[in-house]
Amino acid sequence: MKTVKKGKEYKRVFDIVADHMVKNQGWAFCPKSEWREKVRDAEPVETKKKVKKNKKGFGKHKLVPIRTRSIKVDDAGVNLETGKYSG
Repeated sequence: MKTVKKGKEYKRVFDIVADHMVKNQGWAFCPKSEWREKVRDAEPVETKKKVKKNKKGFGKHKLVPIRTRSIKVDDAGVNLETGKYSG
């Protein structure tokens, strides 16, 4: 694993990917200690969370059972409507 940076952005990537990024994409190698200070051990930045509103009331519906009517079965366990065995 190698550490590369571009401006204020730091990344930890595999060696082959790092070589490609440095040669072709304008990234530069940097010490791992710099990545630790700036990214891994940095204080988390608190952001304001947006509250999502349900426009049409989606998500407020109650769960309804799939089968709301009784199934008619004969003595052998065969469904009288479909003719299939219901075990």
